[in-house]
Order: sequence, then C-alpha cells, then structure tokens
Amino acid sequence: MHVPTPKFPPNWRYSSVERPFASGLSPSRRGFTLIELLSVIGIMILMMSLIVPSISGILHGRSVEYASNKLADLANLAREASLANNSLTALIIATDPKMENRYRAVTLMQLLPTEDGMPPSSEAWTPISGWETLNTGVLIDPQALVCNDVTDPPSTPGTPTPFFPDLRYQDQPLDSYRYIVFLPGGGLLSGRSASLRITEGFFAADSSEVIHTRGGKIGGGTNHYDITILAATGRLKIDRP
Repeated sequence: MHVPTPKFPPNWRYSSVERPFASGLSPSRRGFTLIELLSVIGIMILMMSLIVPSISGILHGRSVEYASNKLADLANLAREASLANNSLTALIIATDPKMENRYRAVTLMQLLPTEDGMPPSSEAWTPISGWETLNTGVLIDPQALVCNDVTDPPSTPGTPTPFFPDLRYQDQPLDSYRYIVFLPGGGLLSGRSASLRITEGFFAADSSEVIHTRGGKIGGGTNHYDITILAATGRLKIDRP
C-alpha cells in the first residue's frame, strides 16, 4: 500500500513547540535556575540555624547530667564505705583559687578505727579514690554549696577529729577545700544536710564569680542539678528544676 508523502510549503520549519526535544534535552533533565539554587541554599541555612542550637543544648544538658551522676555515685560510695567499715568517710571538693579545676575535682578519704582502740592520728586518713574531675564546662556552684570548709574552727559541727592531713592535688599542696563527712551509721557528722549544685558554667577571669553559660551571666543558671545529702541517713535527693 502506497503512503503518500506529506507536502509542506517550501519555507515551512518545525517550531520549538512542535519539536520539544529538538535540543536533545528532555523536560525531566532540565537544570535548576540560579534563583532555585539560592532558594534551596537559603532554606538549608535556616534549618541549620534552628537545629544546631537545639543539638548544642541537648549535649550541654547531657554534660550536666553526667557530672551530677558522677558526683552522686561518689557520695553514695562514701556512705557505703562508712557503713561497711564502721568508719568516717569524707567527700572532699578542691576549691583552691590557684587551681584550674577548682570546684570540679573531688576525692574520697576514710578514717578506719584503730586495732588497739587508741585515738587515730591525722595520717590515719587514707584515700579510697583518686581525684575525680567533672567534665569541662561543668562545676559545683560555690554560691549554692552547703558543707564544711577547711577554714572552719575545730568546734564547728562536722569537723572531724583528727583532722585531715595536708592534702595534695597533682603534686601541689591543696590549701583550700570543702568537705562532707559520713558517720559509721551513714548519717552526716555535721548534723545538718549538705547541698551541692552542679551547674553549667566557668569562672570569670581573675575572679571567684561563676559565669553561667546558660544565660551567660553571673548570679544563677537554668541548667543545673541540685543534690541534697540528708543529715540523718546520708541518703541523696536529686532535683532538676
């Protein structure tokens, strides 16, 4: 069967509408325009600006939680050691102003009863843990710390007899520290509850004031844990505002 050849005018040409693929590119392979690319980049930048602070806040919150758990574990270990060994056990917090890790370094010491029943000497205090350091950016808030101080007079409730020997931190004399002493029955020697606040912050340069990084100002931080050690039992109560 013969199919007749179509006849077109001599000057007839395919139009761009009639030849959508004349350039060799299909609609599905069309490139992005500059405006579309800039729009996508802008959306990505906006999303990152919203996501990054949220992730940072979560990580800092975890850091405070981890430090609080570590300090709580040390306090519980001190209480358990007193009960198990019929001894005095002290949780000691380094606060020496010349230390970089002040209010972040903590250790435990124990005073065992003597075999002959004679009063022990200061040298009878022995460490039962090394110095544990809270992670960077987290510390024990000095303004909210309620416990005994090395500068307290001997008659102050909570001061042990005999008193601690000269303490050292990283081979340097430790001139300033705070402490909590647990009795053989688990309660506190001071007869009053102790309080520690673990907060996100750091010390201002050449100052004893704490800069709270959540809020960025002196005077209080919103990201913190409060640990209370009950006087009668030595048990812990942990609060997160």
